[in-house]
Amino acid sequence: MERILMDMALIAVTAAVIWGVVIGIRMVLNGTRDSRGVCLVVPLAGHVEDAELLIREAVAAARRAGLRGAVVYVADFGADEETAAIAQRLCEAYGVAEWVAQGELSEKIAALRNH
Repeated sequence: MERILMDMALIAVTAAVIWGVVIGIRMVLNGTRDSRGVCLVVPLAGHVEDAELLIREAVAAARRAGLRGAVVYVADFGADEETAAIAQRLCEAYGVAEWVAQGELSEKIAALRNH
């Protein structure tokens, strides 16, 4: 009886390992998942000391999650001139981030959902 249980356990472990290898190969071949229509929003209002960090973290979070095609919207909710300048510069540098006015945000999100 013990021999049968040991054989069954060995078969189960072998099947799990093979399944893990198959999933791993599939992930490598497929790359990151397509996430067109997904967006992250970073709202900025007033003077934001860590605006640069917030934007960098949002872009990094999208990359860590493998969100290919995701957009990071940095929304102007009344940011001061310094914060707005930093945000616009970073959005241009990253390419996946876009500086938008508060009123444009809902239109941008709706446009993403329609794609």
